[in-house]
Formats: sequence, structure tokens, C-alpha cells
Amino acid sequence: MKKVLWLAVCSVLGSSLFAAAELPSKCVDFGFSELNGSCFKRVGAYAKYGVFLVDDADAANGKALAFEVHPKQKNVHAHAFSMGIFRRKSGKGQLKIEIPKKDLPQDEKYHFHFVGDIVLFDDSTFWAHRSWAIQQFLDSFYDAENPKNNKVAVYASIKFTGPAYVKGSSNKDGVYVDRIVLARTGTLPKTGAKAALPAEFEGKELFDIVHGNFTSVKKMAKNGLVLVDDADAVSGKAMAVLKSRQGHKLPFRMGIFSNKDQKSLAYKQLGKEQIPQDEKYHLYPLGKVTLDKDAFFWGHASWAMQQNFASYINAEKTENNKVEVFVSLKFTGPAYVENSTSKDGVYIDRFLLVLPESK
Repeated sequence: MKKVLWLAVCSVLGSSLFAAAELPSKCVDFGFSELNGSCFKRVGAYAKYGVFLVDDADAANGKALAFEVHPKQKNVHAHAFSMGIFRRKSGKGQLKIEIPKKDLPQDEKYHFHFVGDIVLFDDSTFWAHRSWAIQQFLDSFYDAENPKNNKVAVYASIKFTGPAYVKGSSNKDGVYVDRIVLARTGTLPKTGAKAALPAEFEGKELFDIVHGNFTSVKKMAKNGLVLVDDADAVSGKAMAVLKSRQGHKLPFRMGIFSNKDQKSLAYKQLGKEQIPQDEKYHLYPLGKVTLDKDAFFWGHASWAMQQNFASYINAEKTENNKVEVFVSLKFTGPAYVENSTSKDGVYIDRFLLVLPESK
């Protein structure tokens, strides 16, 4: 695959920048641009929220945005860490992720965290911490002339310190951001995956939704949905239903439902003859659907497996909302695979939304 080097005003490709944290593979494959301590914007505007640019020997270029104490809020480090992207003009969120404290690195060093795949707008803004105290405008990366270049994978290099995040730490509680890196992926899923896409997807524009952009794991936990480590999964993690009051029975049902009109946009059921017996991931087509902001995927008799597609709606180019949907599923256990000794389970590691071909 051809590597495209994307350089913006703050991109520096010197080797010193790579010392703090291993660069994500998408950045290596596609080239990248970044904000860092030498060009973080409007730092003074966030001092009133307790965010300052500080010297940090661990940081990529010796400086980082630091959030330790909020002048008006107490116990600011007591909760799970969250971050995301929102649009300033409308206040609408483009994506949000939450990282439980048990999943945070315990070495008090910088590590890249995947924020998500998005379509960049001229007012897209990165935020971090549940207080939203850490913010950075992403305007300088927006390409008005070539909309394809606004498909980006966003990563943040973050260090967590103190006993609120690291068990047994004697350091101050703090969150530090030294780099925000954007890989202009063009077609989002062509890299960053351990499993290659089938040839039929080569050259097509599509959204590749993996665990970093799963929307409903926390909400549907009460129905049995969990996020699990899975070496077979394309990103190393998958949503899964292992235990459910509805159990594991065939046929397996799934579809896309819209709350807007209370109607089904797509439906599929898989009988025994349609379940591969290798306990591996396989892509299943759900057909072409026109997405709306209330459309979501559901799977399993419990409807516990869910994924919202609102972040992938294109308000400016509505014809791109007619997409072909594929789901990557793995079935394990005797309920699905004859003579299996594995536990019964259904796993999803990715969704593919294939955009219509440009005319």
C-alpha cells in the first residue's frame, strides 16, 4: 500500500518524538500529523480549569498539557477516564470513549490511546477527562478542498499518575497529554487490522468499526454484553454475549432497527447450516440500509449486542448514508459448533459500513 505523508503546521517527524510512546500502526502506514507541546493551542484559555503546559522529561518534546487540580471541583480524579471529539458550533459529540481505571497503564509513562475513527470538521475539538478541562482544536487539520482527507484516526498520548490511577503510587494525581496524533486514513480500515479484509472490499470507501468505537457495552452490560480480550479479534478485543437469560439457541438473529420510525431496516437469521464450525470470525452481510441518527445494530435473542451508528451519519452528503453493512461474528461452544468443548458464546469484533461508490 502506498504510504502518504501528511504534514501540517505542527508535524515533526524527528526521531525524538517517537521516544515517549510507540507510534500506532495506522500512523506508520498512512503518515500522520500531530499537536504537541510545541504547538498546543489556546493553553492560557484553559488555565481557569486547572490545565497548564508543563515541563515533563517523559513527554515527547519535553512539554505536556497537565491537569492535576481543578480550581472549583473536588475529587476530579475519582472517576473513570473519558475523552472524545465534539463539534464546537453545535455542541454535538462525534464520539466518546471511557477507559476503566483497571485498564489504565500502571507504569506512569506515556501510552497512545485510540480515541476513534471520525470524519473531521472545521470545528472538531478533542477533549479529555470527564471535566472536559483538557481541550484542543483540530481545525488546522481540516481539508476543505479534499473531503476524503478528513477521514482520520485519532490517538492521544497520555500519562496517568498518582494513587487515583496507579495503585501504590506516591506521585500527585494527574493526567498529562503530550501528543494528539491524527492519521489521515483516506479509507479507514485499510490498516490497523491483524486480519486482512476480503478482496471484495479493496479500494472501497468504508468505516471499519472496532472495539474503540463500540457504543453500547456499558449500557447493555445488564443484559449480558461484555468487552473481552480475544486474540482472534481484529483489534484484540470483542463484544460478547457469554451468559444470558435467553441462553444460546439457534437460529441466531440480528438486524438494524430505527427508533425514529420504530421499524426494522435490516434483518437476518442464521441457522445451523450457516454457522461455520471453525470457531473463527466471519463476515456476514446485512444488506444495504439508509442510516438515520436513531439506527442501531442488534444481535442475539436478548438484543444485548448493540452498536449505534449515529457518528457515521453524513449531514452534508446524505447520499453517503446509504451503506452496505457487514458484521464480523464468531460462534463458540456446543450450542453453535458440534462437539465443541469451548464455552457457548457469540462475539463481534468489527462492523463494516461500505459507502456507495462516487459517481
